[in-house]
Amino acid sequence: YGGKGGDGGTPGGGSGSAGGMPYGSVSSPALPGSGGGSYLLTPGNRGAAGGGAIHVEAWGALTVNGTISANGSNAFPSASWAAGAGAGGAVWLQCGTFGGTTSGLIQVKGGDELAVSGITRGGGGGGGRIAVSYAALAAQHDTRFVASGGTNGAWPNDWNRDWFFAPQPG
Repeated sequence: YGGKGGDGGTPGGGSGSAGGMPYGSVSSPALPGSGGGSYLLTPGNRGAAGGGAIHVEAWGALTVNGTISANGSNAFPSASWAAGAGAGGAVWLQCGTFGGTTSGLIQVKGGDELAVSGITRGGGGGGGRIAVSYAALAAQHDTRFVASGGTNGAWPNDWNRDWFFAPQPG
């Protein structure tokens, strides 16, 4: 589960706030990230979408050599104010043997607030959650993990880092 999405900014006034801390289960995340906040519910002013939820259950080996992501969407400012970015979602992997190369990436990053000069800024989305449960590690297990909050908002949100590894008794 990701943290809440960033709050939207108000016209002619204050900026939005950053997304919240990740919520829900640390060891078995299963819900998507929250969408970003909006100032107005009109087209072009709505908050960005949160990241999805991915659950992979492999009885044998699971090798990550590419990218698995459930990132929140970036927020784009409208004519005079900005909506908040979406929160990162969830990736939950369960397998017998976990491995991967340095080209492997598991990412649940909160969306960035893409600022435009002179426009009030919304908040970056909170980071999501990653959980990997395995019975054994492969000889090569160099997969990278990113669960940070979004940036460039009035309230950058890079403190939300949350992942969980659990070797399970075989």
